[in-house]
Amino acid sequence: MTSERLGRARPAAVLSFSPDSGLAGAERALLALATGLRGRGIDFRVVCAAPGGLADHLTDAGFTVFQAPAWPAQSRRRRSPIRFLRWRLAQVAAVTRAIVACQPEVIHVNAAGGALAAVIARRRVAPSVPVVVHLRHLYRDRLACLGFPSVDRIIAVSEAARSALPTAWRRRTVVVYDGVRLPAAAVERRPPAGGPSIVIAARVAADKGHDILLDALERLAVRGLRVRVTMTLEASPDRAVAVYRRRVLDRAATSPGVITVPWTHDVSSLLAGHDVVVVPSRCEAFGTVAVEAMAVGTPVVASRVGGLQETVVHEVSGLLVEPGDPAALAAALERLLGDPVLWLNLSRGGVERSRRFTTEATTTGVLGELETVRLRARRRSSP
Repeated sequence: MTSERLGRARPAAVLSFSPDSGLAGAERALLALATGLRGRGIDFRVVCAAPGGLADHLTDAGFTVFQAPAWPAQSRRRRSPIRFLRWRLAQVAAVTRAIVACQPEVIHVNAAGGALAAVIARRRVAPSVPVVVHLRHLYRDRLACLGFPSVDRIIAVSEAARSALPTAWRRRTVVVYDGVRLPAAAVERRPPAGGPSIVIAARVAADKGHDILLDALERLAVRGLRVRVTMTLEASPDRAVAVYRRRVLDRAATSPGVITVPWTHDVSSLLAGHDVVVVPSRCEAFGTVAVEAMAVGTPVVASRVGGLQETVVHEVSGLLVEPGDPAALAAALERLLGDPVLWLNLSRGGVERSRRFTTEATTTGVLGELETVRLRARRRSSP
């Protein structure tokens, strides 16, 4: 969708809507995509909660940001059905105003939860403009994907995410893997020589499996293997996971060697500073952290679920274990940390594997889909 292909002097206009306000994997992926598309000549603007993690980073990078209401679960106010409905309506109003203001040729939605607001807003003021939704979770029920029947294209971040969709929706779905920015210099790591350290870099929620890791650490301690463990904590935790989060943090506070640190936006440095990255997720559509770890040469131990099975190759770029099995996780960690040859092979294999998941490849893939739906919409509207 470059200006030459459009036959115009100005770049094409794309409006993206991100319903969440933090800077987790989905929002970091959008920030990378926005930068990549702008580099290809696209006028890329974003509707999201502001101020906030994503909005602040976009603004600092020089992007136009339209303000939308924050996700209710991240608000201190108690969530109720009426307040939730008001939030949805306010989302529609925010997207509508942004469409009127920038007249996009394509509307992009960065997470399934924003599809409904986008298609309603499109129907109000720009019925001929196509809507493309990024599917960044594993489909569970229709409530999580309201609005999907009316979108023009679904971009799934993995084959696992696409396969979980109902058959009727899969026909309009393509897979474009998320990408990471690779280190500028070649990566060559050495196996841990002293007390090993591991890190879990994820929001504290049940689907991320922090409790599974803590159970595994107890098993390792019984076997005499103690490791230093770092857990990241997001700045604005979701109230919906407050009980689980409190339970995990209480356990972490009494577990030897476990520390918690504030979430950092320099994820690559965090992952490179540890010997193993653990991704014990119960479900995962893609698993950006696993790819980021491979890119900096840190071996990965991850659950054999969802998109992690597509990014991490068992015994080549990491180790995969059955989800929800702390004994299997403990055994994999013990094996990896006790075998320098395996550690080095997985480090090198991970670096090689990560080259398949670059921001450049993601930008090219998404750009192709945006151009396809734009051309189809143009043909439909032509007399």
